This record gives sequence, structure tokens and C-alpha cells, in this order.
Amino acid sequence: MDLMRRDHRAFRTSGGRRCVRIRLLLLWVLVSLCLDGPRSDGPLSLAIPAAQAMGRRSTLEATLRTDRSRQERRRAAVELGELGDSDAAPALILAMFADRDESVRGACAEALAALAERTSLPALRAATKDESPLVRRLAMAAVKRLSPAAGSGSGKRVTVVVGRSGSKAKSGTLPDIPKVLREAVIKEMRDSSELDVIEDLDAAGGTATGFTVDSSVIKLSRLTTPQGELEVSCDVSMIIAALPGRNVVSMVTGGASVIGPRGPSTKPTRAFIESLETEAVQQAVKETHANVMTYLRTQLRK
Repeated sequence: MDLMRRDHRAFRTSGGRRCVRIRLLLLWVLVSLCLDGPRSDGPLSLAIPAAQAMGRRSTLEATLRTDRSRQERRRAAVELGELGDSDAAPALILAMFADRDESVRGACAEALAALAERTSLPALRAATKDESPLVRRLAMAAVKRLSPAAGSGSGKRVTVVVGRSGSKAKSGTLPDIPKVLREAVIKEMRDSSELDVIEDLDAAGGTATGFTVDSSVIKLSRLTTPQGELEVSCDVSMIIAALPGRNVVSMVTGGASVIGPRGPSTKPTRAFIESLETEAVQQAVKETHANVMTYLRTQLRK
């Protein structure tokens, strides 16, 4: 299926790919045992609602994927959100980009917000660039709902020094990966209201409290999808160290994939590949930075 019939790009965290196959045979055996055997309050009795929920999710996902009625597809998206099963997220993300109807795509964004799955954030951020104002508005609302709170409520701030940036990955097109990485890290930190950011490690001088953050691109790869699209994946790691001694206190990672639309017979240009790789690094930094902020907020609450 062509996920990118529109001119936007789809982002997804590399850790967000999960299998959604349902082992129906096993579920049927469990349900049969519960229905045929004596009624009890033990573990087997709990298999009935669980099996029913999984079966309902499967039915709704099929409706969302194949039904010709946009009303039915939209209803299926809404109900998947209400069902509260996080395993429905991949189907909702797929429909949010692939469905031809804006009301269905918007309903998928709302459903993802209802599921409260933060792994859906990269896809929702990409959907904020949808061609439809409705989808953009609903996707932005979902991003706001799922994003960590802008502040800890204590009014405290923490000093962060942007440390070294490097790369273990190679690129035949992106001329300076560490530079692209550093610019993305600084941008994300500057956008965080809880941080006082020092961009130069040497300029930190005698800073007595706070943290340094060193970053590195640990993977940058590309492949061609079965649909003929070019997919670039990037993984980033950040090492957090406490000042003044620069003792390492945490290491976090994050990743993202960027899919660029192109025809199956179109040879990608160098500029096109460089653009995708830059975007993949930027999106991976967003995900990693979110994990950094989770750690730093725990420090703000102390």
C-alpha cells in the first residue's frame, strides 16, 4: 500500500514497529474451555473478555483498512480509540496516512491521542503537515495531549551544557553528520522552557550545577521499500553527565524513520537523499530529547 499518496513525509520511531498478528486459534481454545467448562472466577474466566476485546479490535482494524464507506471507517477509528488497546496504534497510524478521506485521518489522530501511546508522537507530528486543515488541527491537538507537560509546576530550571557531538555512522551524501546532529540538539533544548542552555562546553566555565549532554548518531541507514519509496532510519544516543565533575548519570537513546515518496522507477538524487537523512537525524533527536527531558524532570522535582 502506498503510504505517501500526499506530499508529506511519515515519521515513526524505530522502536514503534510491533507485530499485530492475533493468535486466533489459541484464543478460540481458551474461550471454548471457558464456555464448555464450569464457571469460575479463576484465570480462565478472564480469557473471555480478553478474547472478545482482541476479536473486536481485529474486526475494527479490518473495517478501517478495507470498508468502502468513509462513515464506517471513521466509526471504526473512533471505536478503536475507545477500546483502549494500544496494539491498535499501528493500524491507526497506517490509516492516518493512507486513507483518502480527511475525516477518517482526523479520527485516527484523535484515536491515537485517546490510546495515550507516546510512541505515536512521531507519526502525529508528521500528520501536522497533512494537506487537510482538519487533520492538521486534530494531529496538533493529539501531539499536545501526548507530549510531556511543558513544566514541572515548581518553576525550577536546570542548566544544560551542550557537549560533544559525533557519529559512528557514515553517509555518502550528508557531508557533516555531527554538525547536523548538534544543530538539532541545540534547537530541541532551546525549545524546552525548563532548560538554561549553554551551547559551548568551554563557555560553561565554573558552572557548579547542572548537566552536560553529549550526543552521537549510532545508526544512519537507508533502504527501498516494496512500494518503491526510500526509507531512511536513524538512531541517536545521548549521555548525560552531572556537573561539575562530569560524572555520567544516564544514557538515553531514540530513533526515527523517514519515508520519502518517489516513483518506483525514479532514481533518488543526492539532494533528495541528503534531505531525508537530515530529517531522520532531526526526528531521532526529537525522540531522544524527550527521553532526556524525562530524566531531567525527575531532577527538577528533587
